[in-house]
Formats: sequence, C-alpha cells, structure tokens
Amino acid sequence: MGVRLIFSVKLTTSLFFLVKFFDENNNPKIVGVTGNSWSWENQVFGNRQNRISVFIRNTAVGSGTLRIIRTISEEISQVEIDLSDCSFYGRWYSLD
Repeated sequence: MGVRLIFSVKLTTSLFFLVKFFDENNNPKIVGVTGNSWSWENQVFGNRQNRISVFIRNTAVGSGTLRIIRTISEEISQVEIDLSDCSFYGRWYSLD
C-alpha cells in the first residue's frame, strides 16, 4: 500500500518560479509556475526521493516569504525563507 505525498510551495507575492521534484515513478521533474502557489499530490510506493527544490530569480522579488512544505502521510516538514535579501542573482531553495 502506498503513502500519500504532498508537495506545496507558497509565496507572499506572485511571480514565475521553477519547482524540481521526483514524481510517483521516481523520475525527476521540473515545472515552471506563474503565481503564488503550487502543489502536487499522489500516492507513492517504496523507497523514493522526497526532495523538493524551488528556484527564484531575485529580479522578480522585492521582498516576501517562500514556504516549501512536504507532507508524507500525516508528517509535515516545512521551511520558510525570507526573500528580502537581494544579494543573490538566482537560487535554488530546498527541503531535503
């Protein structure tokens, strides 16, 4: 029997960002999203990658917050990142 896996990304501002994750077949996926949120949910089986990463360019961000959330069954892991630091050009943020 599989477990329910949910990946979510939430931003305080609307912009274009990339999300990198592994799908239900453990294949790497990168999707481009315009907006302030994204989520993916599926039943997964066996050992698999549960990492999710989000790429944001600083040219699109003035300030705000990025929240990356992973839910496996009922266990929730999340990281919240302050995007007001404009010292980067573009960067991947990850939840391992």
